[in-house]
Amino acid sequence: DVAKTRDEMEAQASALLELGAQAVLLKGGHFDEPTADDLYTSKIEKRWYSAPRIETDNTHGTGCTLSSAIAAYLAQGHSMEDAINAAKIYLSKAIEHADQLNVGKGPGPVHHFFATWKR
Repeated sequence: DVAKTRDEMEAQASALLELGAQAVLLKGGHFDEPTADDLYTSKIEKRWYSAPRIETDNTHGTGCTLSSAIAAYLAQGHSMEDAINAAKIYLSKAIEHADQLNVGKGPGPVHHFFATWKR
């Protein structure tokens, strides 16, 4: 089930830790709130990452984009905290620019190349 509150997100993350995960990142953005909040938790810390909600239907691929960006920042030597923060900023900008694309039908993708593709 999709969590409907921050408390439910924390309970879900705790349950995943109990199954043996060393750390968990739950992507938010599903609440009807002015921010999109993600939860990172491990056995030693819990941290919320927040960004303003961007009104668009073009959010296809947000989870894949976030996880790929985190992996890329970790590969560049960033700490987990910095990698998640940078990835969250990147994803927010990709969502912000998503309406510039006209791809397919239905909810479109985020704009991965917003920084380099100028129209």
